[in-house]
Amino acid sequence: MQCGKCGGEIGNSKYCGCGWKRPANVAFESNPTVPCAHHACTFTAKVKIQTKTGWANLCMKHYDQHYADEAHANLDKYGMAKLPDETTAEHVARMRAFVRNGVRKFANRRYEEAA
Repeated sequence: MQCGKCGGEIGNSKYCGCGWKRPANVAFESNPTVPCAHHACTFTAKVKIQTKTGWANLCMKHYDQHYADEAHANLDKYGMAKLPDETTAEHVARMRAFVRNGVRKFANRRYEEAA
């Protein structure tokens, strides 16, 4: 919307810097859409998350992609990613052993803390 006195753009504001006030009978133009922070994304952001570089508004597609990338990085970090020469059955067996040993360590630590 334009100011009635100076002609400047005031958007959805009620007042202009020149002192002009929007008439009460003129409705606000609501535009509650927030663009996604991902480059060249045309979808509306649904969530706001804190990333390593600051806050980001993301659409659901990029929100899912962000956490999928984080999960893959953690798989590599903890040695849980499937190895190139490993079959699916071998990978599943290795992950079961990983979880089994992790639970034992956790259970023992909790038991020792309680004693």
